[in-house]
Amino acid sequence: MLLVMSLVFLSAMKRQIGIYTSGLLTMSVFIKFNSVIFNQYFCWVVPLLPLASCEILLNKDAK
Repeated sequence: MLLVMSLVFLSAMKRQIGIYTSGLLTMSVFIKFNSVIFNQYFCWVVPLLPLASCEILLNKDAK
């Protein structure tokens, strides 16, 4: 889990992925590898989905 999160962090530092996308990936990794799952974790991911998708679409249009 730490290796995947550090790869996401390094990608965000190199500006290969955006801040919202890195937040979404970090939360997804945390939820996937966590042995105890609470419903609250999924509520944290919901606001990141539209933000990350808008960020990806805007970056795609800019290139």
